[in-house]
Amino acid sequence: MKRSGWCCWAGVLLAASLAAQDEFNVEDLPREEIVLPGGGKTYNVRYLNRPWHEVDTSILQTRNMLESQDVCFEGKFDILIKTEVKLLGVRGRIVCQDPQRLRFMESLKRGDNVWICGTLRPKPGDQNVELALVEVKRLQADLPRFERRFDLYKQKSDAGALEDLGHRISKLLNSKIHDFNQHDQFVALRTKTWTLSLALRKRELAANDAEGLYNLAVKTYDLLRRTHEYHEMIRQVLAVDPNHPQASRVARDEMDMFKIGGRWMTHDEHEKMLAEQAQQVQQTEAAQKEAFERKRQQREAAARERQRLLSTFLTALRTPDVKATEGALRSLGEAVRDTPDPIFGRMGVDVLAHFDDPASIKPGLDLAVRCDYSEVRRDALEALAWRGDEAALATLADALKREQDTDTARSGIEALVRHGGKPACAALMAGLEAENQRVGSEVVEGLKTLTGQTTLTTREEWERWWQENRERADLNFAKPPGQ
Repeated sequence: MKRSGWCCWAGVLLAASLAAQDEFNVEDLPREEIVLPGGGKTYNVRYLNRPWHEVDTSILQTRNMLESQDVCFEGKFDILIKTEVKLLGVRGRIVCQDPQRLRFMESLKRGDNVWICGTLRPKPGDQNVELALVEVKRLQADLPRFERRFDLYKQKSDAGALEDLGHRISKLLNSKIHDFNQHDQFVALRTKTWTLSLALRKRELAANDAEGLYNLAVKTYDLLRRTHEYHEMIRQVLAVDPNHPQASRVARDEMDMFKIGGRWMTHDEHEKMLAEQAQQVQQTEAAQKEAFERKRQQREAAARERQRLLSTFLTALRTPDVKATEGALRSLGEAVRDTPDPIFGRMGVDVLAHFDDPASIKPGLDLAVRCDYSEVRRDALEALAWRGDEAALATLADALKREQDTDTARSGIEALVRHGGKPACAALMAGLEAENQRVGSEVVEGLKTLTGQTTLTTREEWERWWQENRERADLNFAKPPGQ
């Protein structure tokens, strides 16, 4: 009776033990990542308060002992022959001496997934090694186990682990020992796994890493066999580095592309580009023609109003009210600046030049010198030089700094040279800060003519000379020919 009771409890305990085995997940064990010298990774898994080096089952075929002899791996159970464990598709010797674990393995079915850890030791009478089994655990079926690992690696954004998982699925598919009813699900999971792995790797690449992008393109094709995606990534490589040798060869030999102007394109893309350029030229010409016609009409309309508008300003400037006069001078300067009629602009500059009021310079001529027409700006620059007072010369210097047309700037510079004297020299010195380099060169030539310092050529030399001589009372200026 007691014996029967003991057997009953032993059966219950064994059933509970087997149920617990089914709940085992290797991923739940603590693990330590180890970076290998070549950049790869391996892991130590901690179990039974010991580290077990995670390896492939091929370790059983080695003739060399590892530095770490406590190892663990996954496999598919085949058969138990007395104390020797056989795994499907694995050559090598696994020995178990523990009765409890032998009884557990007797309950396993062929093809069950198992996790084994044990200690490598020399195989008696042979140069190979064998594994002394320490623990064996039943794992989940392949598909839910791989799906669980996918979710885990996705959460960790572990591109390397995801790629390795895809290879494990491939190995299973190639082994012919998986559930063929789930073949399409395995293929879909492998594709999803590798796609995510590649996306994570691409996210880690620098935008200008052409070599890294090319290597990823090759890996993408090797894993997914998607030619379109591979070629698209080759295009991305060439967008970063048009001279990348391997990507250039693929573009030329496989994608029928050629390089023109530092850009790779297909013949269809080249024809499309030419068509778009021709269309753009037509649109630009049409827009220019339309703008020219619009401007012509505006000029004609403004010309018809020229005398009336000028008379209106002249009448407004006859007022004895100082504030009203200043307002009229500003309005005239704005009208000159914005006019579509260059003749009115020149007439307005003439009025501003001869009106004896500070406002005729600023804002008057200061606005006029911003007109779109170069002939108006030229008259305004010469008028400022002719006025010759401090405010006029300062306004002229500021205008030279902005001026983009060399001929227009030259007119103002020559007017300053004709004016002569130290104030004109100071205005030219300020003009050395011109935005347009060619205008700056014209300023230098003007300074040479005005000062006679023909050996000075750079802005720095002139600034040093001016710093040393600007306070000299005996500073003389060369007169232009004929003066």
